[in-house]
Amino acid sequence: MAKNLLDCLPGICFLCLPMIVKLTLENFLAHGASVFEFAPGLNVLTGPNNTGKSAVVEALRCLAENPIPRHVIRHGAKEARVTADLDDGTRVAWVRTPKYALYELTPPGAAEPVVYAKFGRTPPEDVL
Repeated sequence: MAKNLLDCLPGICFLCLPMIVKLTLENFLAHGASVFEFAPGLNVLTGPNNTGKSAVVEALRCLAENPIPRHVIRHGAKEARVTADLDDGTRVAWVRTPKYALYELTPPGAAEPVVYAKFGRTPPEDVL
């Protein structure tokens, strides 16, 4: 039996993976425009019930998995957007409209993002 999670995933260097330093939610569930800046190490979201903490976790899930539901678009908005800025300078955005989802990947130093659309249910490998 593995002693910890890292023992379960041999060959993956978690210290080498880029970390999210900023997460921006736009028209995502109850978040009109929210920005979360993360410090190195463990970050904790706290607050009263029904203030959007679970929506932050759902936003991360949407960014990672590209789920089908369209209920994430804030009432009255045309699209929801979740953007993660990574510590290596990469920016990844997941955009959900009522009809489709797409990803925008902006490598470090690039002026414009590479747009991934019509890729099916699984997020593009470049995004993962």
